[in-house]
Amino acid sequence: MPYPPLSLDGVTTAGGSLLVLSLVVPVAGVLLAFVAGGRHVERVALATMPLGFAVSVAILVALRRTGGQLV
Repeated sequence: MPYPPLSLDGVTTAGGSLLVLSLVVPVAGVLLAFVAGGRHVERVALATMPLGFAVSVAILVALRRTGGQLV
């Protein structure tokens, strides 16, 4: 019996990429802090925190728009 074709449109939503960003932004900030060195760690952290906050606000907006379903 053949399987029906898989469609990701029924499984994911447009806001699903925001969940990936919520993981990528802090990890990229930590890696950048290691690469930048001791002097620039505070600056990298100061730049990363507002980006993380912006992603969390975007997730909240996407949740409200989709009625509570993000993925």
